[in-house]
Amino acid sequence: EDEAPAAAEEWQRLKPQVYEDVQLNYRLICEGSPDSQVARYGAVERSFCRLDVSGRPSVEFFLGEEISYPVTGEAHIFEPKAAEPMPRWLTEAALLLKRAGAKAELLEGSPLQVSLVSVQQGLMLLPDGVMFRRLHGAPPLPPTGPGLPRDAATVKAAWRVWFARNGELVMNTGNDLWEEDAAVQLVIDEDELMIPLEMGLKQLQAGAAGCLRVSERWGFGALMPAGSPTLRGADVWIELVMHEVINPPEASDFADDAARLEFAQRRKEQGNGHLARGEVGGLARAVRR
Repeated sequence: EDEAPAAAEEWQRLKPQVYEDVQLNYRLICEGSPDSQVARYGAVERSFCRLDVSGRPSVEFFLGEEISYPVTGEAHIFEPKAAEPMPRWLTEAALLLKRAGAKAELLEGSPLQVSLVSVQQGLMLLPDGVMFRRLHGAPPLPPTGPGLPRDAATVKAAWRVWFARNGELVMNTGNDLWEEDAAVQLVIDEDELMIPLEMGLKQLQAGAAGCLRVSERWGFGALMPAGSPTLRGADVWIELVMHEVINPPEASDFADDAARLEFAQRRKEQGNGHLARGEVGGLARAVRR
């Protein structure tokens, strides 16, 4: 499924993968780099792509959306941008080309040359408005901790938030998100932050960076563990940098049955305590215990 169509001199009919009403003829000029990520569209996976189109400004977009963002900098650098309407055929063109570096000629009224410049991993974390993508090429941090945060992980992370419509900065945890003093410590799933922000943090291992686009439908809640500032229904961009991840132990981490039973009992008592006190942040974890 990851193979791109071979370059051909004859015009071929494009088979739509997302929008059945898109009708295009294409002629592949060259294939993309085998080292590039593959452009993907699925229930959760929604690649973030940059396309160059002859005679038009370059654009970036999440596959399957009908809005795009102007290209103003390097592909791996995050910049808050205002959305603009986008024709559906651009999603189909990106899926056709598959990998960065691929080029094709399309008949969309008149012939156009389209180049897929970059493909980044993108995810739809919540329907209708919470999109996540990783940022590559950013200054790496030394890896600390065991990969992605699990439930109840303690993390140190930094972030900044902009209003999507005008690019106005709402807040940041520090001027340079990669500096240690910009990082904030919190426990995932303790209801300390608004839901999309916590979901974004759970996509990042230590030393990684990403960004979120949150629609006003989901733009509610605290932006800091202290509870302020708070959003009350706003379209925002959020840039994230994960500094450290400390995951809680799991039963499988213990060497013998006695230690595992003691750990399970302790987790159960913690969960029952959350239920008894009515602490919202611990209810979901209590049910899982």
